[in-house]
Amino acid sequence: MDEHEFTGSESPADIVKAAIESFARQPHPAHYTVFYENSIPKLKYEFQGGDIDFACIYRLDLMLASFYPEAERIFDEANAAGFVETSLREYLVPVIAFVGMTNMLNRLLIAN
Repeated sequence: MDEHEFTGSESPADIVKAAIESFARQPHPAHYTVFYENSIPKLKYEFQGGDIDFACIYRLDLMLASFYPEAERIFDEANAAGFVETSLREYLVPVIAFVGMTNMLNRLLIAN
């Protein structure tokens, strides 16, 4: 994983930012670019081949923020099943969210 150590005091926006920063530091094919437009993180995918020129821009903050409630649900289900203790919620939800968000970002590379 990355060098991120979460304390449990992070907001969903903090986790989104950490996931984007981690993803942006990884090597990517040249046709993928992480950039900011008016402080909004975005990923641009470009394709040029034959008669086709294509560009797609993903707004990363909104896309990733939607996963945070899913991370909370995942923890709650694991807790209800007795796999984790309630006291770990504030620490594990950010980790689950971070892993899920970075996974979502990496899947964008596979999908294209």
